[in-house]
Amino acid sequence: MRAVDKNHMDMCHGALFPQIVRYGIPLLLSGLLQLGFNAADLIVIGRFASAQSLGAVGVTSPMVGLLLNVFCGLSVGASVIIAQYFGAHDRRNTSRAVHTAVALSLIGGVVIMAVALLVTKPLLILMRVPGDVIHKTCVYMWI
Repeated sequence: MRAVDKNHMDMCHGALFPQIVRYGIPLLLSGLLQLGFNAADLIVIGRFASAQSLGAVGVTSPMVGLLLNVFCGLSVGASVIIAQYFGAHDRRNTSRAVHTAVALSLIGGVVIMAVALLVTKPLLILMRVPGDVIHKTCVYMWI
C-alpha cells in the first residue's frame, strides 16, 4: 500500500471526479477572489466618490476580465507542457519550461502594461464609454 501524501494528486489512479473537483476548487476560489476585489472597489467608490467614479470602475470589468482570462489561458497552456515533462521525469526540460513560462509572464506583463497605456483610451471610445467617465476610467486602468 502506498503512503498517502495530502499534497500529492495522482489523477492516473482512483476515481477521477473527486480529483477533478479537488483540482478545480482553487480555480473557483481565485474567480471568487477576483469578483470580491471588484465588488470591494465598487462599494468603497460608491460610498465615498462620485457617480462618474463609480461608472469609471464599473466599465473596466470587461477589459480586466479579458486580460485575466488571457493570462489564465496562457498559464494553463504552460502547465500542460510542464506537466508532460514532469510526468516523463525529464528534469532538464521541466526546468526549461518553468523558466520560459516565468520569463514569458514577466515580459508579457511589461508588454501588456506598455500597450495598455497606449490603447486604453481608444478601446474605451470603441466601447462607447461616456465622455465624462473616460478620463477617470483611464486613470483607474493605468493604476
